[in-house]
Amino acid sequence: MVIGDDTLYCPVPPVLWAGRPGDGSRAGAIHKAYAREMWRERDLTGRIGLAAHCLLAPVAIGCATAYFTWHNGRTVRRRAGRSISGQVIDQVALAWRHGVWSPWYYMFELYRDANRAQAGAFLMRYETKRNLYELLKRHWEKTDGQPLNNKALFAEHCARHGLPTPETVAVAENGRLRASWSDAAAVRLPPADLFVKPMRGKGGRDTLRARWADGQYAVSDGAALSEDEMIERLAALSRENPLLVQGCLTNHRDILDLTAGALSCVRTVTCRNETGGFEVTNAAFRMAMRDDTTVDGLHRGGLASKVDIRTGTLGPATDLGMMPGIGWCDANPNSGVPIAGRVLPRWHDLVALAERAHAAFPWKVAVGWDIAITDAGPVLVEGNGSPCVDIIQRVECAPMGAQRFGELLAWHVERAIEARDQAEQVAGRPAEA
Repeated sequence: MVIGDDTLYCPVPPVLWAGRPGDGSRAGAIHKAYAREMWRERDLTGRIGLAAHCLLAPVAIGCATAYFTWHNGRTVRRRAGRSISGQVIDQVALAWRHGVWSPWYYMFELYRDANRAQAGAFLMRYETKRNLYELLKRHWEKTDGQPLNNKALFAEHCARHGLPTPETVAVAENGRLRASWSDAAAVRLPPADLFVKPMRGKGGRDTLRARWADGQYAVSDGAALSEDEMIERLAALSRENPLLVQGCLTNHRDILDLTAGALSCVRTVTCRNETGGFEVTNAAFRMAMRDDTTVDGLHRGGLASKVDIRTGTLGPATDLGMMPGIGWCDANPNSGVPIAGRVLPRWHDLVALAERAHAAFPWKVAVGWDIAITDAGPVLVEGNGSPCVDIIQRVECAPMGAQRFGELLAWHVERAIEARDQAEQVAGRPAEA
């Protein structure tokens, strides 16, 4: 089975450098493992196709460089003092040398000298998500991690382990509402605020928020529905995509002014360590920028700030950074509410919850948790078994490959490859270089 093919995100030939010596760093070990696995998991036809794909690199690099420089060049020249010609040279050189092409050049601000000097330590989405994470899943993990792929199962799994999650009101599937994933009993909706999300959705897409007032639900898309009408609406939507209906959470009073009306979560990354324990390695606080959005994600127009994992202190906020946007701000550009320097309440409780949650999913090497901080304490909203490295590296403006996350990821990848190769040798298939 071929590793998840994200070569679309990598139209440059770092895979051609699979045989060159590593630099001895943990990030270098991750890059090399990815490149070698890309070749290893393909038959002869697949390898020819991969090589042909790399031959298109000059065209892809040129087009991406032209497009993103057109959109970002003048803004970056004004903000950071890097000339447009310098940005073009940077992008071409980094694409060929490190496999970092234009969107991530601007996202990670590699036009700044200090960041560009660490370019080789940044981890790329095409290496981790659907590639090395898949390697770990196949050769290290003992289960398929289904509770992390189904939000209703996730809530039930957490409940069995005493982990706080939003109240499950109903599961809607195939035109019918029932009490939960495992309980087929019919259910009515409570006179309370509701949040509706696809059972397997990502990035906050297709979510709805329904506010209960004056005997009806005011839905975020503008509809005003009675209980029966709301049930009918959910049933109809569920024929195309199963839905999870939960009670709405409200953020802690100390950070309510940061939320713009949408629930803010801390994306908290945990990793299994060398001794079998679990530890928080990185965190980012997400927040909506406008009061007309239902979720807090950067992909939905929101902001995020680095969280100091020792103290819970927020850094400046930013967007994804791939296009000219707000850059970095110490306060919400719309409301003026201060962000940088704020300390998240119940922070140490959140860290403890994240590590306890990972212990309930011990087969996972890394998990990205979305945790809301409420007046009652932190609450697990979702868990992502293939945590994205883009958002963390963007808000930190620093490479995860040079941090504890990179150290642990490399450790697990190396052992997964060793175990896989040993098993294949025993089975009579020589391990490939």
